[in-house]
Amino acid sequence: TQDFGAGDAEQCDGATTSGSTTVQDATQNVDVVQGEAETEAPTPAPTTVTEAPVTDAPATDAPATEAPVTPAPTTSTPETPAQADCQSNF
Repeated sequence: TQDFGAGDAEQCDGATTSGSTTVQDATQNVDVVQGEAETEAPTPAPTTVTEAPVTDAPATDAPATEAPVTPAPTTSTPETPAQADCQSNF
């Protein structure tokens, strides 16, 4: 039983050494992946920046907000003929 325990201790030491190397490799791999991600990230970023001024353009058009108000009476207009049709049926 004692020998078995000693064997476990040796195996643990070996595993720890291997584990440390694996962790280092994994860390390096993560750095590489992050490097690739950072390289790809800036590409969409400029696209967003390009769209930002486009968003400012509609904001500058204040009359655009008044435009939707104009269609509102248009909605009321269809109701009038509908009522006229009902009256015609009667």
